[in-house]
Amino acid sequence: GPLHSHRTGSTAAQCGSLAAARTAPSLRAPCSSQQVIMATRALFVSLLLALCSALGEGVSALRGRSNGDAVKFDFTPFLIQYQSGRVQRLMGTSVVPPSVDARTGVASTDVVIDQGTGLAVRLYRPSRRGRLPVLLYFHGGAFVVESAFGPVYHNYLNVLAARAGVIAVSVNYRLAPEHTLPAAYDDSWTALQWVLSNARNGSGYGASWLSKHGDMSRLFVAGDSAGGNIAHNLAMRVGQQGLGQDDGKGRIKGVALLDPYFLGGHARLYETPGEGHCYFLNNLQSPKAAAHMATVAEFVSHS
Repeated sequence: GPLHSHRTGSTAAQCGSLAAARTAPSLRAPCSSQQVIMATRALFVSLLLALCSALGEGVSALRGRSNGDAVKFDFTPFLIQYQSGRVQRLMGTSVVPPSVDARTGVASTDVVIDQGTGLAVRLYRPSRRGRLPVLLYFHGGAFVVESAFGPVYHNYLNVLAARAGVIAVSVNYRLAPEHTLPAAYDDSWTALQWVLSNARNGSGYGASWLSKHGDMSRLFVAGDSAGGNIAHNLAMRVGQQGLGQDDGKGRIKGVALLDPYFLGGHARLYETPGEGHCYFLNNLQSPKAAAHMATVAEFVSHS
């Protein structure tokens, strides 16, 4: 399944910094410098182990008794689910409002596209004139965290929309465990149908961007991490069922899976050795992230 539990060394690092602040006690008997060093190291290790043990027990105790809830599923560093059904997300909860980005000139706005489920999208429109390609984007986050409205994806889509010259539609699909799969897959289909419908007769701020400026013959689907999985699933469904309510003018011209795997069709493989998972979302000014951005932008704008 999509859930792979892994832990970080943050607790140990914190323990190390706490232990390093402690000093060795004064020694009553004369000792050689080597003995002092060895004794200090032994004390440091003992304190480190004790502090780590205490912190670990404290965190476990706090988690276990939070609001009287017992832990049902610990998916650190992403979330903790309690027996009551309450979900505590540990990352990816920050959101930023839509805006006109000062760096790129890209405008963004939010639209709720399904009142029943609360499904919403954030649209991005660059300042370029004429009909532009449309990019349907799905964020990552192990299917359980992050948001189309989060600062990481807001920053990334602002830059990508400007560089590629596309209208981007970032989908805030429903998350597990409250909404288990195939909820996210269903949301991707709903988002695609909304894009196609509003490309024909969209009205109102945001939706009209598609009807006035979007070119449905150059429709792209993309996503990173879990979003890449969703994009892949959507593309396969389109391959089996067609575009749904499309009037014949729409066409998915490319699929970009940014932790990619392709089944059939033409694949362009791109790899950056020595970098971590989805490194390209952070520090967009770094040479490797900039090269990755250029590759994705070129794929969308010149395919």
